[in-house]
Amino acid sequence: MNWYAIHNGKRIPYWLGALIGFDQFIGSLWPGANIDETISSRIGRRKQKMGGKIPFWRHPLPAAIDWFLERVDPGHSIDAIGS
Repeated sequence: MNWYAIHNGKRIPYWLGALIGFDQFIGSLWPGANIDETISSRIGRRKQKMGGKIPFWRHPLPAAIDWFLERVDPGHSIDAIGS
């Protein structure tokens, strides 16, 4: 039996939908968070606001997450804005 979820009008595997939901939940724990926004999207907005690079000395956790995401999927945080 195949389980699927719908995300942004597209059919995705259920496990991926669960991961997106978990991502949104963790992101909602940050102060001032939008509960529908993923961590990647928040990092992407911060990255845009700071001219395309998050300074590690000022925001170490978002900078480290963005560094990792850039290795796995280049442009991921910027592409995640509004998704």
